[in-house]
Amino acid sequence: MAASLPLRWLAPLCLVLSACSTGPRRVTRDELPPGPEIVFLGLESVVETRLLAVAESELRNFSTQGFRLADLDDAAEKMRFELEDRGLAHSSVGFEALPAGGPFERIVFRIVEGPRARISRLDFSGAESLPHSELRALFGRERDGELLFRQSQLERGLRKVQERYQRAGYFRAEAAVDFLHWNNKRTSATIRIKVIEGLRYRIERVEFEGELSGEQEAAIRERLRGDWYRPSLLAVAVAGLRSEFLEDGHVAAKIRPELTFDDKTGAVTCRLLVDAGPVYKLRNIEVEGNERTKPRFIRTRLRLEGGDVIRLERVDRGLDRLYETNLFKKVDVRTVDEEEGEDGEATANLRIEIEEYLARSVFGKIGWGSYERLRGAVGYEDHNFRGIGQVLKLEGRASFKEYGADLSVMDRYLLGARTAITARVGFAEREEPTFKRSVRRASLDIQFDPTKEWALLGTYAYDSQKARDIIGEIPGFEARDFVTSAGFGLRLVHNNFDDKLLPTKGWLGEAGVFWSAEELGADLNYIEFNLRGTWNTPVRERWVLSIGGLFSTRNPTDGTLTLPVQKRYFSGGENSVRS
Repeated sequence: MAASLPLRWLAPLCLVLSACSTGPRRVTRDELPPGPEIVFLGLESVVETRLLAVAESELRNFSTQGFRLADLDDAAEKMRFELEDRGLAHSSVGFEALPAGGPFERIVFRIVEGPRARISRLDFSGAESLPHSELRALFGRERDGELLFRQSQLERGLRKVQERYQRAGYFRAEAAVDFLHWNNKRTSATIRIKVIEGLRYRIERVEFEGELSGEQEAAIRERLRGDWYRPSLLAVAVAGLRSEFLEDGHVAAKIRPELTFDDKTGAVTCRLLVDAGPVYKLRNIEVEGNERTKPRFIRTRLRLEGGDVIRLERVDRGLDRLYETNLFKKVDVRTVDEEEGEDGEATANLRIEIEEYLARSVFGKIGWGSYERLRGAVGYEDHNFRGIGQVLKLEGRASFKEYGADLSVMDRYLLGARTAITARVGFAEREEPTFKRSVRRASLDIQFDPTKEWALLGTYAYDSQKARDIIGEIPGFEARDFVTSAGFGLRLVHNNFDDKLLPTKGWLGEAGVFWSAEELGADLNYIEFNLRGTWNTPVRERWVLSIGGLFSTRNPTDGTLTLPVQKRYFSGGENSVRS
């Protein structure tokens, strides 16, 4: 029996800490294209890298498109907006390009910041139906409880007041600044907002004209009648009704609302004009925009055939399956070439317009290990191999102690939904401390994902290894310089990480068993057990704590006490603490 849990497991039991900078984006002078020197005069409260960031586009245009003064004028205006947004309500930004006749060598931005301004009092007149405290909250609050004066925030607050009234049924409500007064130092403003509430409108009657069932009419009336009128309420009702028609194949359904407002009582009459149109069946699927992906692969994901009723739910599910391939940046599906036959049957084509991701990549790795010393790898990966969503990966690696390569092809669709099949081959030549190893391996894996968090993997693996140039005596070696293991394995994996690429919380656990036997093509008989786990948790913003562990053991099943040296575990290695 050979088992190990010494230095090998110390490497996975580690802390992984990573930090990223936060805060508003900043741009240094070196990040801008070569051009005249930029000088700021009068700037005190804001760092210049922030002003360069907000005006980056205009400054780039100035340096690359003929030194137009209009670009500098736009840059100065954006800088002024930034200063105002920081509470410098009376600031101004001017510029001067020197020398005046050109060619320009220096751009001087002259800034007058003025005092930082706050709103000392915010009142409302005419606002009787909603609490003033609720309306004030729509204009934002600073951490110290005071409100900075920002013109842009003041305008957004006015829009939010109107929207809040409209959601309450005051369809024609208006809000505007009625009074604005500054103190002598222009550091504090008193503002009064005038609100014209108007009538509160309620939907009193709902009428229909067109092809609607009694159940549909009752559902619409229950949703609308008696509620305060707001545009979003009607839009949601119409969208829901249209979805019902699309689900039944009425591709060209038209629903048009007509509204009548009584400005004396606030009563609203809503009349829905409905034209369901015929039920459309699929004639053909057209594919556009695909450069590498084969049309039949796209059609297969949609799972619609000629003669099928074009139902919204089926189209949406097909759209989801296309996005789940991670091959497409954008997918649009729409009906085209609608036709109505003399027999009343209607048909249409589905046109799928796609925009593909770049699926091919070349990568490289480089590192250093205390045993292997300089080590590196290069590889090629194609996530749309042969245009049918297969993943091809080829990687070669080398160090002062090893060289080798691996090739794998994965197909997630050959065996149906939630099942992937992967074929791998590889070789390696490695120098261990007491012998040299030659490895040739191949495997066939089938992975079934019953849920998003659980996966079951079955494998058949073949591995042949040769040991040579033995240094000293190795107990139990028995002159077996060439050995082969082959057999079946099973792994159960649970993964609830919050992100596949950069997980910040959750855990990954895996338990596996592998059985090698002569009946399966091997000359070694043993059973192998593996346990692996990784746990991540956020400890503060942008920082993650990660703890992992690994345990493996191989147990002979033919009565021998140990395995040949090629199949034993050793302390250290290319992926553990020694390297």
